[in-house]
Amino acid sequence: MFGARISLAVSVFAGLMALVLAMPLGLSSGFAGGWIDSVVTRVFDTIFAFPGILLGVGLMAVVGANLTNVVIAVAIINVPTLGRLVRGAVIAQRNEDYVEAARSIGATPIWLVTRHVVPNILPNMPSSGLRYFMKKYSSPFLSK
Repeated sequence: MFGARISLAVSVFAGLMALVLAMPLGLSSGFAGGWIDSVVTRVFDTIFAFPGILLGVGLMAVVGANLTNVVIAVAIINVPTLGRLVRGAVIAQRNEDYVEAARSIGATPIWLVTRHVVPNILPNMPSSGLRYFMKKYSSPFLSK
């Protein structure tokens, strides 16, 4: 059980870092749409095009192998997954009646995102993100 603390620390910190990186990308992509959505989605697709282990080994070769760099590499590898999760939640909220009502009375896009969309998607993001990372990276160590 002593060795599992490193695995748990990497998965928790990488999950939080990936969520911090994915939230603005998913918010801007999902809410703005258009060319911003297209560019962010293409960046996500580019990261998805490489196998995760290959991308992780490549990052470790470039920046060096220590625990901090492992956390950064795991976070970068998984930003597209969480970014798409955020993007999907934002697209679902963007079309709700209360957002349309706020838009019709003249609310700015920043106001809509910060006051209407984010408070409704935020409760699900940490639990979804951390559940994803704990399941993906910690289950082999917690199975016995």
